[in-house]
Amino acid sequence: MGYMTPQLGWGEVALLPAKYDDFLISDYSSSITDFALLNKPILIYCPDLEDYLSDRGFNQDFNALPFPKAYTVSEVINKLPAAVSQKEINTLDWMNKEYSLCETGRASKTVANIIKNVLEGKEYAYRNL
Repeated sequence: MGYMTPQLGWGEVALLPAKYDDFLISDYSSSITDFALLNKPILIYCPDLEDYLSDRGFNQDFNALPFPKAYTVSEVINKLPAAVSQKEINTLDWMNKEYSLCETGRASKTVANIIKNVLEGKEYAYRNL
């Protein structure tokens, strides 16, 4: 997903194909929500949570995030095996609930049908998508 390299400055992350990653360790980055779409394990590393809350804050309830949280390197080491070996990952369910996703797995077919109906002069209702 995101990798730091010596060529990149601090805070710059090169995004690589996340489908090859087995899990994500992240801080407060929005990459959490991107990675959650893959329904793979996520561990949040937040050693400076209090400072972050007082400086920037969150746009959602941090404690409600359904991912294990580690506040020290030792906790990362201790929590990572359990986080990675979770039998059922429900990050996609959380994304659907939190962001009201409407994924059906048929988006291309739906759009193609809309275009076809428009070209044929047929009416359609958005609610029937």
